[in-house]
Amino acid sequence: MNIVILTTDTPCHAQFVRHIAAAFKIKHVFCERERPPTPWWAEHDMDKARDQYEVERFECAVPFDAISWNAPSQWIPDCNTYVGLIKAEKPDVVVVYGTGKLSPEVIAACPQMFNLHGGDAERYRGLDSALWAVYWGDFDAIAVTLHRVEPTLDTGEIVGIRKLLLRKEMRAHELRAEAALVCNAMVGNLLDRLAEGKAIPSTPQIPGGRYFSFMPACLKSHVERKFREYADGDNIQSLTRDGRTR
Repeated sequence: MNIVILTTDTPCHAQFVRHIAAAFKIKHVFCERERPPTPWWAEHDMDKARDQYEVERFECAVPFDAISWNAPSQWIPDCNTYVGLIKAEKPDVVVVYGTGKLSPEVIAACPQMFNLHGGDAERYRGLDSALWAVYWGDFDAIAVTLHRVEPTLDTGEIVGIRKLLLRKEMRAHELRAEAALVCNAMVGNLLDRLAEGKAIPSTPQIPGGRYFSFMPACLKSHVERKFREYADGDNIQSLTRDGRTR
């Protein structure tokens, strides 16, 4: 089974490649170098705390090196310009994790193409979905969606939605790392089924999920405070080290 991953160089994505490579042979990883420009100022101290937390948690200071140690990989400016390279790998399955919007030509490169979206796609499409869910007080929508890829962002048929395990005294900058661990499990199950020759059931989305862009920096302090109050209150049960509640 030729597995191709389209991603970017963050510690979360590096640990994802490492996790998948431990159980499956990855044919190739294409790592997008270019990032879409933000239409407004989005950088915030929470982003720096998130990046540092992920480096320490996943022991990954140089993500692209960590990716390349675990699978054949290369930088590309963007997936849409280099669709020929993706097609040349003759992928049986493509997993998309964190890239920009894909063109119809890239999507057509493989009929089994799945995206990992960091939110409940039926409620929050686009970017910073977990943060937007916190902003609107919609804590049940802090989740990961695995869905089929289609030209419109995050509207493809859903394979599964899994909520994040929120911990007592957790902080907002830890959410993306927690989502990455959920991604490991969801894609592991997906690839197991494909390797066994099983069909991947998926269901059309309930229309109406709103698209959100980058969260402006001016809102992130509010989100930090709101999530801290939620996590420190009586909303989340404490967890023991083995994951059981107490």
